Amino acid sequence: MNATKPMKESDSLPINNQLPKLFRRIVASKSTLFRNSDGTVAIETNDADLRADVTNLQASIAAAVNPSIDHEQRNAARDLLHGFTVELIEDVATAERAVAELTRRAKLSGCLAFDTETAVRSEFLTPVPVVFTKAGSIAKRQPKTGVAGYALNPRKSRVRLIQAYAGGRQVALFDMSKLAPSVIAPLLQDVPALAAFNAVFDAKFLLSDGYAEPTPRIYDVMTAMRLINGSRDNMAKSAMTLLGIEVPKGLGASDWHRQNLNQDQLDYAAIDALITFWLWEKQRDLLDDVDEHAQSLSDDLIVPVARMELAGLPISRERHTSKVAHWQSSLADAQKDLASATKSQLRDIPTSRQVCAYLEGTLSADNLEAWPRTKKNEQLCTDQKALKNHGADIPGIPELLTVRAWAKALSTYGDNLAQHIDDDDRIRSSFLIAGARTGRFSSRNVNLQNQPKRGKLLAGFRDIFAAKPGHIIISADYSQIELRIAAELSGDTEMREAFRQRIDLHTRTASLLTTDEPTREDRTLAKAANFGLLYGSGVRGFRNFAKATYGLDLTHNDADELISDFFAAYPELHRWRFRQERETRRDGVVSTLGGRRWDFSWRSHTADDKGFDDLENWQINDWLDGYERNFALNHPIQGVAAEVIGVALCYVDKALRHLPARIVATVHDELVIECANNPDTVRAVRRNLNARMTRAWLEFFPDAPWRGVVDITQGPSWGEQEKT
Repeated sequence: MNATKPMKESDSLPINNQLPKLFRRIVASKSTLFRNSDGTVAIETNDADLRADVTNLQASIAAAVNPSIDHEQRNAARDLLHGFTVELIEDVATAERAVAELTRRAKLSGCLAFDTETAVRSEFLTPVPVVFTKAGSIAKRQPKTGVAGYALNPRKSRVRLIQAYAGGRQVALFDMSKLAPSVIAPLLQDVPALAAFNAVFDAKFLLSDGYAEPTPRIYDVMTAMRLINGSRDNMAKSAMTLLGIEVPKGLGASDWHRQNLNQDQLDYAAIDALITFWLWEKQRDLLDDVDEHAQSLSDDLIVPVARMELAGLPISRERHTSKVAHWQSSLADAQKDLASATKSQLRDIPTSRQVCAYLEGTLSADNLEAWPRTKKNEQLCTDQKALKNHGADIPGIPELLTVRAWAKALSTYGDNLAQHIDDDDRIRSSFLIAGARTGRFSSRNVNLQNQPKRGKLLAGFRDIFAAKPGHIIISADYSQIELRIAAELSGDTEMREAFRQRIDLHTRTASLLTTDEPTREDRTLAKAANFGLLYGSGVRGFRNFAKATYGLDLTHNDADELISDFFAAYPELHRWRFRQERETRRDGVVSTLGGRRWDFSWRSHTADDKGFDDLENWQINDWLDGYERNFALNHPIQGVAAEVIGVALCYVDKALRHLPARIVATVHDELVIECANNPDTVRAVRRNLNARMTRAWLEFFPDAPWRGVVDITQGPSWGEQEKT
């Protein structure tokens, strides 16, 4: 690098102009700046001049990269706290008095709102890397894995503050670095209810740090926002939406390990407790009894999900490394096949532009005319769906799809997965209660909802999730629950009778659509019909679904005839779909049995919104109203499935507490258990799974067929499962 004039704090160039230039040099030189726990910064670089400049501008850099709030935010925080007393509590006597007062107030207001601030444990304090943009600004998205995520990891951090508010004019901040968990136990057990924002996070830390397990209901005011405006917003957005309050959030990632917390940090912590309480109050005004029931189903999951996340899903590093090596070899072979099939026009992992150019030079005039194009610039579509549906007979396209599949496997399940493995060889994903708008779980920090189960390329992938020595994995999955729910909601006689006789519904559908003795291919066609037509697909949508999901090539007439035959076989299901569409379109709302409602106006549009000009005439009214026909059919089924597995998870968590077994994951309609591998324990776990999951099903459908509703398998890993 060319020599540069050394920078120093006294240079005439303003500091805010010097720093972007310095940060650009850090990016260009591939150096790394670190933020230390004491607030200073350090740099890892081979550039001596750059190191000297970082040293000279140490104070300014530290001020820029360490979380802080400006004068305006500080004033806003003080305005919010005007009239309130914020008390930092550091001794037992004061804590006991504050606990007694908070408990008294909670019994008057009905709730105690609490929040936690967490600090990295001393033994894990490590410099945290700071990421910059090429333009020289601090990136909005900073790393959250590795050392950067320690403050959010209960195994690496501890509770520093517990802030609590139950009404009145005082907010209590308990400094748990100086107090024992037992001191605040009454706040977690002797109040009418608790409220928290993102309650699973707080519950995990409480359980991990040895606090009393909360026994009152915990209202999660974050997930309750789903029932108010369909969102799952952060605290700042929720506060603005319901309270009209702008919350200063600049100090969330600050150093809570420091011995003496500053006033800005204390104010920030106090505001979180106040906002949580005010959101809880406002939500009680907005939610009716139906909403409250739906929210109670979500809130019941908080502690069981916290326990599940703490347990973590076991993973074998050796098996994972072996899989990755196989994928790398397979990708290299696939790339050779691609180059050969396209005469080297496509190599490595081609860009969309390169694929587009290849198609333009390869397709016939008729195929070029029929090929789908992007709305934005009328370019040929090169996504997975377009290539799979239209490119099967185009030289090189099957090979390209294989290259993409292996590349995706490596990017998603290779190093990205490995960096989330904890030092005890477990993956601790975050399971988001009501993460999907149907109420289904979603997950992040490894999305366990999309770990491959089967498929031509990734068969056997789940074998990497192997139980620890002396243990096995037991999987309990609801059998065809979406079809069972559809049968019960519609009252379809044919479907209900098939389940009552414990007949596989895909086989039953195949016998109604094809022959009395259907083949394996007939069953695959029936499976496509059962799942493809349940949620409102028309002829084109069904053809695309059958092709993309099951590899079935259906003509327009074949699909049309199959749809007619399907609903002739299940007439009550057909009538339910029409009735459901009519009523939800009229009411503007769709609901589950548990009361989770979706108001279509939450996604309404105006004629000025982007996309309006692309609509067909028949689509305009629904688009303006936010109405989605397929979701109107999907939500009552998927949403109830979510409610059933949620209730089951709560029952199973409670039932397994006295056994050497624990829930380590939930995926769709499945519970995954790690269990000690001895006959008595295995029998007890299987018996509890069957009984508790069946009970959850019957709570929603007391007259439904229930024998065979739960499939239970076991094996050495999540992928190696057998019925016994």
